[in-house]
Amino acid sequence: IILINISCNAGKECDIFPQKYQEIYRRCKGDSSLLIDEIDKYIKLNNNCIIAYLKKGDILFSLGKNEQAALQYREVTEIDPSNVSAFYKYAILQHYMQRYDSAIIFYKKALNLKTIDGAIVDYPPNRITQNKKYLYDIDHKLIVMGLGESYYFNRNLYEASKQFEYNLKKNFKIGECYFYLGIIHLDLGEIQK
Repeated sequence: IILINISCNAGKECDIFPQKYQEIYRRCKGDSSLLIDEIDKYIKLNNNCIIAYLKKGDILFSLGKNEQAALQYREVTEIDPSNVSAFYKYAILQHYMQRYDSAIIFYKKALNLKTIDGAIVDYPPNRITQNKKYLYDIDHKLIVMGLGESYYFNRNLYEASKQFEYNLKKNFKIGECYFYLGIIHLDLGEIQK
């Protein structure tokens, strides 16, 4: 999964990183180790550019360098503690590493960051205003889905089913919700549901 959240306020150099990354990618011809080296050079010059840290984390995660990827996502949460994308990606990584308790904590943090006055807010892409908070946001139903999966693999079937049922009520009717609910009901001996 490669998502970019542009919610940093590190200035123009951070804002132009997506374009710079395209240049870097072409220059490195997709070679991951060269890409990481080039991103590291960029970070040295722009050490608050969270987009660069997120991209580096994504590349490291795709290479199976999970601990190194985790460091990148954690760095973003230090620079920008309100970055939903970093907490979401860190939760995915923790889930992938079978650290379900940790994944649950970070999925919840991501959801809490999306809660304003008791309501969950999803920001639609809005390139006209260039408001960075709106450009790239994680839909809360994706976070809830990940949370449900982590609860399921942590064998907390009650909490898992609550997450999947929530998504179905919100018309997020992806097959995985039905799949997990079916398995949960079978595990609990509730075949009629």
